[in-house]
Amino acid sequence: MTMPGRPFSGKAGFYGWLRPCIGAAAKGFCCLVAGLLAMFSAGAQEIQFSGDAETLLGVALPYTDNAWDFVVAQLKLNGVIDVFADESTLHVSAGGIFDGLQGQSTDDVLSVTAGDGAFSARLKEAYFDYNGGIWSVRLGRQISAWGKADGLTVTDILCPKDMTNLFAGDYSDSSLGIDALRVSLNLMSFVCDAYWIPVFTPSSLPLAEGNPLRKVLLPSSVSSNGFTLDIALGDLVKPELELQNGEYALKLAAYLPFADFSAYAFYGWDDVPVMTYALTDASGKKLDFSNPMQFLLLPTAQVRVGGEYKRMAMFGADAAVPAGPFTIRLEGAFFPQRYFATTAEKQIAAQVNVSVEDSFVQRNQLALMAGLDWMPGSWTLTAQYYLDAVLGDLDDIDREERVAHKATLSVSRSFLGGNLELSAQGILGLNDFDAAVIPSVSYALSDQISLSLSGNFFIPGPDNDGEYGAYKDLSSVTFSGKFSF
Repeated sequence: MTMPGRPFSGKAGFYGWLRPCIGAAAKGFCCLVAGLLAMFSAGAQEIQFSGDAETLLGVALPYTDNAWDFVVAQLKLNGVIDVFADESTLHVSAGGIFDGLQGQSTDDVLSVTAGDGAFSARLKEAYFDYNGGIWSVRLGRQISAWGKADGLTVTDILCPKDMTNLFAGDYSDSSLGIDALRVSLNLMSFVCDAYWIPVFTPSSLPLAEGNPLRKVLLPSSVSSNGFTLDIALGDLVKPELELQNGEYALKLAAYLPFADFSAYAFYGWDDVPVMTYALTDASGKKLDFSNPMQFLLLPTAQVRVGGEYKRMAMFGADAAVPAGPFTIRLEGAFFPQRYFATTAEKQIAAQVNVSVEDSFVQRNQLALMAGLDWMPGSWTLTAQYYLDAVLGDLDDIDREERVAHKATLSVSRSFLGGNLELSAQGILGLNDFDAAVIPSVSYALSDQISLSLSGNFFIPGPDNDGEYGAYKDLSSVTFSGKFSF
């Protein structure tokens, strides 16, 4: 897929463009870090460098269609630099992934990805803080987590997500940074954070040919009315880089002896596109069925899947309330008039019938979560219930249920002074009764080296695959080894 405005075309053109970009990016990053370190060196109180190297291998289970195939084969390298000077802090973190499956794909403007998807490098965060007492400023690329949910998205929509990896290790691996200015007001137990995000960053989608998740999002063909039509990827239309297309966010938090409360407001862009579907000829030109001769092209037509990013607003709140040995977590978000795609069938029918209809509708949406945490001794138990409701009719919306809900359970226990940990996580879809179950064991050989082995079981529902059953052929066993420094 060639995005609009990319300064290359074709494979040779891509590599010709990529090589100097990699060199320039590497030189630029080194110069940036060196310059900033030199700037801070005169009054620097402390400079810290840390990082890790991790190998991750996963093999599909024998009962899947991908039996014994690798579903993940990656080497990850991460580095972090922190500089502390008086009231100022500089933080820079970057990472690279060598992917044996050639599955790397991203639209992150501060990432460089090899044309074959075998390597990607990303500047995760690069910001400076200034603390002026009751107020502070953070400027640059930053990752901020919103909400109290564990592994579920309710209010946590400030940062886009990396959806290219089913086996992300932590929050910084599964989230992308935003290029933002954050101004904070700190008043004892109350904090107010205001964000201005001038540049939109979309979530990364698993569109690389080698990514095992691609076929879940984008099958290679569909059958309809006796025809088998190939599916091709079209353009994903992003907002223009203009000042008026910026994003704005506000967080108000209160940390009180009896509970923590937060309220959120966001106005920006949905980081996942509203999908569009159209019948095109082999060259990608949209078929015009006002000309009856175009029907003769149906046997060789293809379905071109594209998308457009739409404006979105969100208002939300959360709370964490201690109750004896338990902690109760509550979170809710309201999305007024959010954009939803209509079904592929409706969009294509409108094209064939030469009728003018939008590829989207707008509906109010509500997301809620209630959770309970309990940590007796060396045990940790977490349970959550999640509800996602679209208010209004579902006519022609590309969504199965008006109300989708699920439940999660996580149990872990540490042994041998915390060096050995056994855990199990599960999530059950309560509409289709599909599930994902992830048992794991991890052991710390030393302060630097840790090893882990986990199973990833994706179980379809009795009648439909459901959200998690769609990944059933990616059920696997994964091994990872990490060296931290």
